[in-house]
Amino acid sequence: MWGAIACVCLLQTVPDPTTDRLPPDLIAAEVRAVEVDSDGAVWVGVRDRGLLEMVGEVVRPHADPSLPEGIADLLGDSSGLWAVGLGGVARRTEGRWHAVELPNAPRVVFSVTSEPDSGRHWFGTNRGAALLHAGAWTVLTEADGLPHAVVHQVLVEPDGVVWLLCRRGLARLVDGTIEVFRPDLNFRRAVVGPDGRPWFGTSGGLLRWNGEDFDVDLDGIVPYPLVTTVDGSVWAGSASDGLLRYAAGVWGAPIPALEDVEVFDVARAPDGAIWVASQDGLRRIPPGASR
Repeated sequence: MWGAIACVCLLQTVPDPTTDRLPPDLIAAEVRAVEVDSDGAVWVGVRDRGLLEMVGEVVRPHADPSLPEGIADLLGDSSGLWAVGLGGVARRTEGRWHAVELPNAPRVVFSVTSEPDSGRHWFGTNRGAALLHAGAWTVLTEADGLPHAVVHQVLVEPDGVVWLLCRRGLARLVDGTIEVFRPDLNFRRAVVGPDGRPWFGTSGGLLRWNGEDFDVDLDGIVPYPLVTTVDGSVWAGSASDGLLRYAAGVWGAPIPALEDVEVFDVARAPDGAIWVASQDGLRRIPPGASR
C-alpha cells in the first residue's frame, strides 16, 4: 500500500529546484516523453505540441513531417535519436529526421529499446513487437505465442533474455521459445534493477523477478520503472502516484508537487540530473539533490 511507502522529502533544502531555470510553458504542459542526448540537449514530447528540443533555456520546436504524432517515447543511442508514437517511428541522424517504416504497420508505437553494442532495436506496438537488426525486420505476434497483441515495451537482459510486456501478460523469449507469465496483469514498463534482475511495473504493483518467480512490491500502485542509476536507485513514474524513487531499500516520493499526477517518463542526463515528464509539466532534479 502507498501508505507503507516512506515519503522521503529529498529536496527540502532547495526551494523548488525541480522547476528552476525551466521555461514556464513547459512547467504547465502535459509532457509525455523526455530524453537527454550525449550533448546535453533535452528532447521533450509534449501533448498537442509535438517534439521540442531544449538547449539551456532555449526551446526549439521540431515540426518535421517524418515525425510521428503524439510522441510516446524517445531514445538516444549511438545510432541517433529515435522518436515513436502515433503512426510510427522516426530516427534523427546527422541533424535530419527520417521516417522508419515498420513491417507490421502499427497504428501506435509505444516504445523503442536498444540492445547495447548489438545494433538491435525493439519496438513495442499495438500489433506485436518488431525487431530491427542489420536492416532486416522480425515481428512477434499472438500467432508466435504472445499473450496479447499489444506490446508496451521490450526489455533485454544483459545475458540476452528478452521480455515482452503485453497488455495482458508477460512473455519471455529464450533461444526462440516463448514462455508466458501472469496473463491477469497489464505489464507497462520495466528496467533491470540494482539486483541485476528485471523489475516490472504492472496493474498489480511492482513485480521483481527472482529467477523463478515474482516478488511483489508497491501493492495498489501502477508504477512505471524507467531508470536504474549507478548508485543503485530506481526511478519510476506511475499512473497516479507521481514520481517514485527506490533507494537503500525504501520507496519515496521526491517531488511532493507530483504526488497525485501521472508521471510518464524519466531520463537521466550525462551530468546526473534527473528529468521527469508528467501530466503536470516537465521537472528537473539537479545532480546531487536526490541523494
